[in-house]
Amino acid sequence: MVLMLMCALLQFGIVCGGQTNGRIYSRAFSYLAVSGQRSPVCYDDRMDIVTKLKAASSLECILKCLITTMQNLRGINYVSSMRSCTCVPKLNNFWYNVTADLNASCFAFVSHDCPKPFDYIIEVHKCYSMVTNLMDWSTAGKACNNASGHLLAVEDEYENLAALKYPLSVSKGVNIPLSFYGWYSGEPNGIANGNNYCLQYLILPECAWDDFICTVLRCSLCEIDITL
Repeated sequence: MVLMLMCALLQFGIVCGGQTNGRIYSRAFSYLAVSGQRSPVCYDDRMDIVTKLKAASSLECILKCLITTMQNLRGINYVSSMRSCTCVPKLNNFWYNVTADLNASCFAFVSHDCPKPFDYIIEVHKCYSMVTNLMDWSTAGKACNNASGHLLAVEDEYENLAALKYPLSVSKGVNIPLSFYGWYSGEPNGIANGNNYCLQYLILPECAWDDFICTVLRCSLCEIDITL
């Protein structure tokens, strides 16, 4: 393949003609694939959304995939021994299947703008930070705001699953519209008018939602909005 522009991979960033295209591709990791640890992963190339190509290097794979997806590239898999290149496009409200089984010497790279100390959740393209200090709902919300984020807002079933898997237990605010609901049996059961009650995740006996008084101290989960 002949490229019209001279390009180089610089700290996993693509630089073309001396100017960056604004994307940085870093090694892919998951906090959900292996319980309790951050693990290097590859995308599941059996997903029907991917495109498979051949490439001589991970750099060439990224460049080809940028063209193939018309710049709508989320990430890639690259297996050097097979010169195998898998293009993974950007999608909204989608669960990206990944695997920590890298026996085929697979390397995956992903593009995101998740800042530290937030963790990038590759499965749902979200940015989370677990706050273990016990706080009430109002204080937790301010703490998230001070970190340029907000308390977790569950938008769909995929984010609900990610938020249940990422921390052991969280509390989050619901003073914003929710488009997905996952109440535990018998919930909500608050006796107030709803304004004095907040939402928490129950990890046991099963993962589900529960309403609780907003002044109760809980751990919390912050989220920061990132570009698609």
